[in-house]
Amino acid sequence: MSNIPANATTIQGLQAATVPLTGAENMIGMQAGVTVTFPAAAVAAIGSGSVTYNNALIAALPEGGVDWGSNPPVGYQAGVTNFIQASANSANSILAGFLIAPPGFSVVFWNTSSVGQIQFLHQRAASSANQFNCPNGATVALLPFSAALLVATSSGWIFV
Repeated sequence: MSNIPANATTIQGLQAATVPLTGAENMIGMQAGVTVTFPAAAVAAIGSGSVTYNNALIAALPEGGVDWGSNPPVGYQAGVTNFIQASANSANSILAGFLIAPPGFSVVFWNTSSVGQIQFLHQRAASSANQFNCPNGATVALLPFSAALLVATSSGWIFV
């Protein structure tokens, strides 16, 4: 991990936090050892100002694959839910897609499992609008107790 600025904002559990997106990097710490780093690309994708991550959803993922684009978890509201705590199955869970939100909307996706990883498949959703556009066209693995920032675009989700 690169250096985090001294003014980084942290949250514990489900408490809301407002994270300024003005520097080269900002971070949210969700519990000891779990952080989301916002690189300069996130600031460019989301825009300047602040983002408050307080519309949380807790969901368990099954073993194997699921497309949350065509079958989102109960309680998910596109363009509103911006903090997802997903527990991967111990045999690992696979996401093919995620119901799209308006372009520029960001979601923190946190794997709360201590053993399983969440694998995001590159461009495998039933609808191209709900697909993950993974770096280098490869599957992204979200390891236990790690998080990622996803941003909606007109052609699906990107990782920043």
